[in-house]
Amino acid sequence: LIHYFYIYSRCISSLSMEMETTLPNITINNDASADGTVITTTMYKYYCHDVLTHNLQLLSHQLPPDAPCRFLNSKGKGGKKRQLADATVTIPSQPNHDPKCDRITIQYPGGATYNLRKSFLYPILQQDKQIIVSPETDFYRRLCWVHTRPDDNFIEIGCDFGFTVGPVVCQYKLGIDKSKVSIDIAKNNYPNIEFLQVNVLENTREEMMNILNDRGVVVVGGGQGRGRASLVVAIDINGNRELEAVESCLTKVLECWMPRLVIVKSRSLYSKLIDLGM
Repeated sequence: LIHYFYIYSRCISSLSMEMETTLPNITINNDASADGTVITTTMYKYYCHDVLTHNLQLLSHQLPPDAPCRFLNSKGKGGKKRQLADATVTIPSQPNHDPKCDRITIQYPGGATYNLRKSFLYPILQQDKQIIVSPETDFYRRLCWVHTRPDDNFIEIGCDFGFTVGPVVCQYKLGIDKSKVSIDIAKNNYPNIEFLQVNVLENTREEMMNILNDRGVVVVGGGQGRGRASLVVAIDINGNRELEAVESCLTKVLECWMPRLVIVKSRSLYSKLIDLGM
């Protein structure tokens, strides 16, 4: 397990930088240093989706043999758009792999192998306390489907008609939207999924906590329920929404729910990360 997380740390270490105070985050005051100065660190790390994905693909040959990955199917006849495959694969040990090679050997659950283009491979992010930002819907949805694990709980804020939350494979999932019309359509599209009509931007802290508590999603520690440690939150309150609204929503999610992973679709926040060199 230690080796597993070490490899993922290496995969994204080149992307890390000191978090800017202008980005929503949770601050931790560590023990004072020898001179009495309190050392402050931030809990969450931000990544642009394309840079993170490329880095994971680039170092995929260094992943441990049990690291789960998703991948894209080939286009097929007629130039059909590539779709995310249902299968979860692993990367068998490849000590002689040339890092410059654009293909990587994957292994299916049944044992069969295939040489896949690295650009089609999506290693599942295992580190906690990460925030991934994408500017476009296609990438955003793929991030949600790839990086939400089967033992996770998944909540999408701004679920619209349910097309993102619907295909997510996880323990429990909830779609939230402020529009009654959208929620009614989402319920019709996915009758077996729970949807909630609420404007998160107007919620109090207590109301935010109740969204989890009423559904048995534990916020602090373990205990009975679905567990805080495995919560993934996706935020899509319109890709062109003003940055202030996106950051306000993100702040509430971090402070009230403390998910292991947050995936955000926002052109304005993505542009801000680019400007910060992230």
